[in-house]
Amino acid sequence: MLEFLPVTVTVSGFMPGSDTMSGFLPGSDTMSWILPGSDTISGILPGSDTMSGILPGSDTMLVFMPGSDTMLGFLPVTVTVSGFLPGSDTMSWILPGSDTMS
Repeated sequence: MLEFLPVTVTVSGFMPGSDTMSGFLPGSDTMSWILPGSDTISGILPGSDTMSGILPGSDTMLVFMPGSDTMLGFLPVTVTVSGFLPGSDTMSWILPGSDTMS
C-alpha cells in the first residue's frame, strides 16, 4: 500500500498478515491497529501524528517526523525505531523484547 496523503488520514484495522505501509503524510494523521504479523511503516510525516497499537510481531518504523508526534504501544517482541525527530516527540511503550531506537 503506497499512498500520497496530503491531508488528514485515519488508518485502523486488524492486520494479521505481513503489512507494509509507506507514504508522505504531511497532514494530521492517526494510525491505530492490532498488528500481530510482521509490519513495516515508513514515511515522511511532517504533521501532527499519533501511532498507537498492540504490535506483538516484528515491527520496523522508519520515519522523518519534524512535527509533534506520539507513539504509544505494547510491543512484546523486537522493535526498531529510527528517524529524525526535530519536533516535540513522545514515545511511551511497554517493550519486553529487544528494542532499538536511533
